[in-house]
Amino acid sequence: MHPSNKLALTLMALAAQSLSAQAQPTMPETPTVAPQNATTNSGTDLTYNLNFANATHTSKSLTLGGQTIAFRAYENIVYVQHPVDTKYERMNIYIPEAYFKGKTMGHFTAKTAPIFMPNAVGGYMPSEPDSPASHAMDTARTPPLSL
Repeated sequence: MHPSNKLALTLMALAAQSLSAQAQPTMPETPTVAPQNATTNSGTDLTYNLNFANATHTSKSLTLGGQTIAFRAYENIVYVQHPVDTKYERMNIYIPEAYFKGKTMGHFTAKTAPIFMPNAVGGYMPSEPDSPASHAMDTARTPPLSL
C-alpha cells in the first residue's frame, strides 16, 4: 500500500466516533474541552446545535512513516441535541487539507475517500473521542486495509 494511502486511511480511521453509550441518567460529566456547538443553557441542560456546517476547525499536521499530512481538525462536536453525557456523546472529525485544495491523498479524492468511524475500545464500553496524535507511533492500531 502506498504510504500516503495508509496515512490517509489512518486519518480517516480516526475521523469520528459515533458512540451510543448507555450511560446511566446521572449528572452529565463535563468534558475537559468544552464542546463547540453548545447553543443555549436552560438551567443545567445545554441544547446543542446539530448544524455542523458552522463548526470551526483547527489546522494540524501529523508525521507518520516520514510523511507529514496537514489536516483540518473539528473536535469536541456534540452529536446529540440533548445529550445524557457529553463526555461520550461527542466526536472528532479529521479531514486531510489536500481535499480542500482539489488534491489527492494517494488514489483518493474528496469525493472517493472512505469515511471510517472507529470505536476506541472493544465491545460496548463507552469511550471518549480519539485523535490521530494519540496513535502517531502506534502502528498496531493502523487499520489493515488494502487498495
